Amino acid sequence: MRRRAFATGRSGARWMAVAIGIATLAITPRAWAQDEDPERMAMARSLFQEGVELARRESYEEATDRFRRAYAIRPAPAIAFNLASALVHRGLLVEGSEALQRVLRDPTTPAELRSSAEAQHADIARRLGRLTVRVEGDASDVRVRVGTRDLPSEAIGVAVPFDPGSHEAVAIRDGEDVARAQVEVGEGQAAEVVLDVPARAERVEAPRAALAVTPVETTEPSDRGGGDDTWMWVGIVGGAVVAIGVGVTLAIVMTTPSGEEAPSIGNAMPGVIEW
Repeated sequence: MRRRAFATGRSGARWMAVAIGIATLAITPRAWAQDEDPERMAMARSLFQEGVELARRESYEEATDRFRRAYAIRPAPAIAFNLASALVHRGLLVEGSEALQRVLRDPTTPAELRSSAEAQHADIARRLGRLTVRVEGDASDVRVRVGTRDLPSEAIGVAVPFDPGSHEAVAIRDGEDVARAQVEVGEGQAAEVVLDVPARAERVEAPRAALAVTPVETTEPSDRGGGDDTWMWVGIVGGAVVAIGVGVTLAIVMTTPSGEEAPSIGNAMPGVIEW
């Protein structure tokens, strides 16, 4: 595995040389005494020692993994200090700086370790870059990603700490990349990148197809024989229906007492009933 070394200056070189040693000495039986679970103590100690050996072999990516695991089990200042050392070796200055902040905030940090953490934190602060990502154009429903991480909307348009090196900024909308740009951030320098986002394409609805109207064919009366008989039967049946309707109406009128209104024939709504 190819190693990337980012330490610059005599102070940074000294820290890289002695960081693991200082943190190893800081893990004393007294430092672990407050943990009441011996099994968790044993797991964290084993992962820590494995991380130390990996760091000494300059396998910083694997060392980072072991220190992370150890710190998750037992968040001791010495583990955080070693984690910061491995991260800085990999060029991850922002994360390394935050790990050192945990060392400085912990009231159980030994004085010697605290002094070293303060010095190294100040050194990292001088080396950190600052990046401003601006979004121009139609920024509606757009999220910004720099490298592999999403940039919070609150961090867009302002300078924020960034690791030195080359970064790619991408604007994403509806799961698709709509703009991208490359930017180089130097150690201790500020950089800016602009994402020019195109306007959202308007959705054009297809015109609705006209309803097809099928012409109704009319049938002319048949001139064949027998047509007069058909119309005769139609007249007979129609006359019978009319006669029945008149008879029913007369029966209702005759049976309805005077002063009461006859019901309306064909009204589908129920009448109002009073008791």
